[in-house]
Amino acid sequence: MQSDQISCALLMARHRARPVLLPDWPRLMPIELAAAYLSRSVSTIRDRGPTPKRDGRSILYDRNDLDRWADRLGGQPLTPTQREEEAR
Repeated sequence: MQSDQISCALLMARHRARPVLLPDWPRLMPIELAAAYLSRSVSTIRDRGPTPKRDGRSILYDRNDLDRWADRLGGQPLTPTQREEEAR
């Protein structure tokens, strides 16, 4: 992923625009990008979203965790494999 695409997405997230330049989202993302990915506010992700990962001083959100969190909001059942992963 090119840094200009990430910068554009972060800028769009700050202005609450829907990002359209990132068809292939990064696996780990900062909170601003995670909020843009889910079309939610940063405060919603921080207060009610999935637990972030830490890499040194960086706080990052895993795309898979964000997807599972969004699925649970919609009441979508987890597959047996997802249930096993959640139990770990």
